[in-house]
Amino acid sequence: MLDVDSVAHSGGWQRFHAAEKACFGLGCLGVALLAPAPGGGLVVAVAVLLLITIGPARVAPRLLLRLGLPALGSVAVSAIVVLVDWGAGPPSAAGSRVEAAAALTGRSTGAVACLLFLGTTIPIGQWAAGSRAVGIPDPIVEVGLAIHRTIVVGAGLVGSLDRAARARLGYRDARTALRTAGLVGGGLLGRLYDRDVRHDRAVAARRGTGEPPVARIGPPSPVRLSAAVMGVLVVALASWTVVR
Repeated sequence: MLDVDSVAHSGGWQRFHAAEKACFGLGCLGVALLAPAPGGGLVVAVAVLLLITIGPARVAPRLLLRLGLPALGSVAVSAIVVLVDWGAGPPSAAGSRVEAAAALTGRSTGAVACLLFLGTTIPIGQWAAGSRAVGIPDPIVEVGLAIHRTIVVGAGLVGSLDRAARARLGYRDARTALRTAGLVGGGLLGRLYDRDVRHDRAVAARRGTGEPPVARIGPPSPVRLSAAVMGVLVVALASWTVVR
């Protein structure tokens, strides 16, 4: 199980309905994209991460940092591409490019914070059940579950294959490391296909659906839904107030 799935299943908000958490997370995501940039997105990031995700949801800051660093690294690279003029002359940064890069960084940071909140508080089983409840076709949900299962299995296989390669000194020089990387990639694809086939056969033998288990929580609470909407409104008000 991935770290994000583990904390979603065992976190402080696991007992709440997915609609309540999605209402707040998706609402704040909309605020991050629509609020004045760049300050609006940064306010959303601080509010969602510090006041909600680390606070009441009790998600470890170290885990959030580890999960968010790749996304923030991609945001940084995109901001550099927008900031610098890569024309025929020497690279330069004009005033309009600085504003565009700042807007991109602020909104993207707020969006990453909202996605981290959604990923660390809603288990994959609740995502599947909620998707079907809102009318998303079953084939799309099943494809999403298959992709999630492949990522989980692939993460474990990559670790085992890499440890076996290191034990055989497969990274002792550049030429051997390149050959080892190809062997690891080829072995990964073959084993993933074998795992998927065995999983489908096991599910069919048990007459199951292949979906992860979902705890019975009951219908969404109107009180908590109202609190989520109020939270989104407070975050939106703070975003527009701080920027102005």
